[in-house]
Amino acid sequence: MVTIITDTASDMNAEDYERLNIVPISLSVTFGDTTYLETRELTKDIFYDKLLNTKDYPTTSQPTPEDFRNIFTEATKDGGEAVYISISSRLSGTYATAKFVKDDGGFDRVYLVDSKIATGGQLLLAEHAAKLRDRGKGASEIAEELQYVASHIKLYACLDTLAYLAKGGRLSHGTAFMGNLLDIKPVITFIGDELSVVGKPFGMKNGMRLILDMMKKHIPDPNFPTYILYTYDSTNACSLVDMLKDFGGFNVSRDFLLNVGAAIGSHIGPYACGIVYVEE
Repeated sequence: MVTIITDTASDMNAEDYERLNIVPISLSVTFGDTTYLETRELTKDIFYDKLLNTKDYPTTSQPTPEDFRNIFTEATKDGGEAVYISISSRLSGTYATAKFVKDDGGFDRVYLVDSKIATGGQLLLAEHAAKLRDRGKGASEIAEELQYVASHIKLYACLDTLAYLAKGGRLSHGTAFMGNLLDIKPVITFIGDELSVVGKPFGMKNGMRLILDMMKKHIPDPNFPTYILYTYDSTNACSLVDMLKDFGGFNVSRDFLLNVGAAIGSHIGPYACGIVYVEE
């Protein structure tokens, strides 16, 4: 038996884990003096309510070694195997902690996959892993195919505000102020496992057009879904769906809207929109 494990940076809901028979491992999110386990104690709705309505800027923390040890032990008892799909190792120490536990505990039947991304990209990998498991693939085969798929995932997101990048120390407050004043809506992506800026258009519509242009250059693989990302409010994401369909002819749907959770949402803030998919 192969157990599929992923952390909550994948932005799956509790129902998704149950439906796909995937074991979640929670990141923790701290507001002020209170720490919550993502998904289990902190839903996305509660997270954004606190993000928007409290003065505390959230911090996220990786699972403990004991968390991983318990899950790996359960997954490998009676000869079982496991595949763990982590948030990008460049965004969190979660992968490093999992590797330490694997090596220290001699969990040879646990295979680790660095998603090199987060949110919907990580979700795509977890869903694909579940399908491969259900087709009878072994853990090593699943991990190998996931590494290939991970190298073809594209993510583009347009930020509505720069304020949260400044709050998190990734941008100066002065730069954020001027950017918001000028209505700059940066479009970000992952190149390899590095977060990069594709462009800095003026206005959300121009940001969406830039996402459309990037999608035309990197065509989606129809064998995988295209997830439409949003933070807090889906209005911009729904407009993005319409643009991609009407002006790009892409087969995208509001049925695949995904609300981004704390791991990424705390940095990019509300009203962002984007796409994530596997390139042909």
